[in-house]
Amino acid sequence: MDLGFSPKNNNSDLKDKTIENFGNWSTQGWEWKFSWRREWFEWERIMLEEFMENISQVSLCPIKEDRRLWNDHPSYTFSVKSAYNKIFNHTSRGVPVVFEHL
Repeated sequence: MDLGFSPKNNNSDLKDKTIENFGNWSTQGWEWKFSWRREWFEWERIMLEEFMENISQVSLCPIKEDRRLWNDHPSYTFSVKSAYNKIFNHTSRGVPVVFEHL
């Protein structure tokens, strides 16, 4: 799931941690608990709100290991070849999507 803006990378006290460090399980399910290094600038608040809205839609499973998966390969493992195929097989008007915004 692409969450867009990631405050985790910009302002978090837990930059190199896994999901389990960003909340906890309660009787109602997963509850996000973020810790910020500083107050948000006004221009960042809209992006933060969008991020929080997107992440609230994420469904976590308490019995699954917290790990990264590469969804563009049947084995869910990353390879340069699968990244290359993702970039060059997703085209728009004959141009790889990755280059559309250049």
